[in-house]
Amino acid sequence: MLGGFSALARVTHRSWSAPGAFFFLFWTILVIVSFLLPQFSPWPGTVWWILATCVVFYLGGLAGEAVAWPKTLRVNRRLPVRRLMLFRPAVTIIICFIAGMSYTVLCQLLGVNFRTVEPPLTLQFLLPFHFAGPCIGGMIYSSKSLSSRRAWLTLLPLIPPALLALLFTGRMAIWFPILSWIAGYFAFQVLIKRGNIPVFNRKNLLRGVAVVSLGLFLGTGIYMLRIFRGSESGFEEKLNAYVDAKDSENAFADSWNKLKPAVFGQVYSFSFYFTDTLRSRPSPQWGAFSFAGPIGLFGLGRGRVSSQSFEIDEGVWSNTYTMLRSPITDFGFWGSLLWWLMVGAGVGYAYARVRRGRLFSALFLVWFYADMMTLGGYFFRYNSVILSYVIVGLYLFLSRPRSSGLRAPAFGHIRASSHRQEAKGPGG
Repeated sequence: MLGGFSALARVTHRSWSAPGAFFFLFWTILVIVSFLLPQFSPWPGTVWWILATCVVFYLGGLAGEAVAWPKTLRVNRRLPVRRLMLFRPAVTIIICFIAGMSYTVLCQLLGVNFRTVEPPLTLQFLLPFHFAGPCIGGMIYSSKSLSSRRAWLTLLPLIPPALLALLFTGRMAIWFPILSWIAGYFAFQVLIKRGNIPVFNRKNLLRGVAVVSLGLFLGTGIYMLRIFRGSESGFEEKLNAYVDAKDSENAFADSWNKLKPAVFGQVYSFSFYFTDTLRSRPSPQWGAFSFAGPIGLFGLGRGRVSSQSFEIDEGVWSNTYTMLRSPITDFGFWGSLLWWLMVGAGVGYAYARVRRGRLFSALFLVWFYADMMTLGGYFFRYNSVILSYVIVGLYLFLSRPRSSGLRAPAFGHIRASSHRQEAKGPGG
């Protein structure tokens, strides 16, 4: 059923990059993967609920696109092009790199222990650059604002979170920045190619295999490091722990056993939460879970709270339950469907505007793609993630058309290069 609806969504949207089609495709893959190992097979009722959620989201996306497509909305006739010029790309990347590296280095020098205490508030203002920097890097790479000789600079913002992940063995510390880079890249591909992005071609399939392989490598490696280091290890002790992990015979097998539920058990994890909530019927939290970041910041409630864990596999505990959990916790089952209808309409509207050359709307596509691929769904639970989107939005604002003799059709259009030499591609 999910596969059939995914195909229908692809036909009606005419692209897998459309939020409604992407949502269907993403959950279809997760459900298929969950049945590959018998111990992670979900309750069938859970799959039906996922199907209902996808249908509601898809209908919302269609409505949002319909609203955004009136004839009065002018198209940026400069698109599609091969190259777009963003605001000071090299300088922006270097600033994000310095800010992100400062956070990583200071956390190590101050001996921050993320398991017991949060970093100082002044230091936390640098954390958003771990997410905003890679996202902007993906946008710049996609837009080809830098020449091919300098395109490698777009990967610089990934170095600080990678180092943080190695020092503090945090899986999402590097995984979310990587997904942010990918989200920025694809959001701008929608802008540049007007949504006509081939997904199932040879090049993209190889890229997908590379990303999945990288995720498995990083996840397994980080779990291996966790086995051999303490939570308060100094820099030298951490280096020694990495040597011990490399020489251990059982470290890889133990690490894979811990990572396996994260790969195959996402739908099973949600199924556990879904069936438990069906039985207990807890009272709705009315946004306290999804919007925990701002609520905690302004003292309006308890802020972010830990979720109850369950043993998803022998000796492995989980409390993610996927992104479908947050709306149900906050608004109940029927309220969650209304949530997904509105979210689908919002990102569908943004998608249609991005296809017509509206640059600023790409911010909402970035949020959608990144939040989908994190599986757990951040929504507005973390202020650092919210601030990272503010930084990305500011960069998109600065990249709007400048006064250069070209009349901008509307706010939010990015200035395409008008030089014949630049239109040929990133040659330097």
